[in-house]
Amino acid sequence: MAITVLNDVGRICPDNVAPALQAAAIQQIRIKYADVFAEARPAPTGAGDELLVEVHITKYKKGSRLARAMLIGLGSSKISTNLVFLDSAMKRQLATGRLGLTWALGGIIGASKGIEELVDDAGRKIANAIVSQRTGKPGPK
Repeated sequence: MAITVLNDVGRICPDNVAPALQAAAIQQIRIKYADVFAEARPAPTGAGDELLVEVHITKYKKGSRLARAMLIGLGSSKISTNLVFLDSAMKRQLATGRLGLTWALGGIIGASKGIEELVDDAGRKIANAIVSQRTGKPGPK
């Protein structure tokens, strides 16, 4: 299984976000779901039975810890993605899905979490969605 992350929003999304999102999703698959996928990679091998997952970043907003500390809702961070599941053998789309995360809490709690933690959370949610698609069972939220 290979996960690729594509930046569809352009320069607004820093260059390090897509690789970080990819690494977080692959790490979750390897740690939590080794029983579902024998291997998780950042690039396809070309094997005929390989599941390919494209993660398209469709919205990115870094937000501001300082603004969140002042008032809930201000300075919120956001990442939205579209997931595309592809069958490498048939070269066809199996399924699609959407995933969005927002961090908007205020006060000290709101200021304690930045876009880096949101990327890690998104990686976990992407891994859960991939496993859910593969097994047909809902994964953890």
